[in-house]
Amino acid sequence: MPPESDLTGRDELRLFSPEAALVLVPEAFFTRNPVEAQVMLSGIHNADGILRRLLEGGHSVIAGRLAGALRHNWQG
Repeated sequence: MPPESDLTGRDELRLFSPEAALVLVPEAFFTRNPVEAQVMLSGIHNADGILRRLLEGGHSVIAGRLAGALRHNWQG
């Protein structure tokens, strides 16, 4: 099970938080599901939650991928 800090509740379901999910999805998610990726990224207005997870896990490759995706999404 994922840590409680990575979970959120909705309609009696336990779901990954958007920040945790973006760190965990494989690179192919962004190319195979561009609409879903854009929806997820559009809900991120502050990168603090993602940044914390990336730094704690030493995920430099994922950090680069997400930085590019967020930059693209925030610039429109």
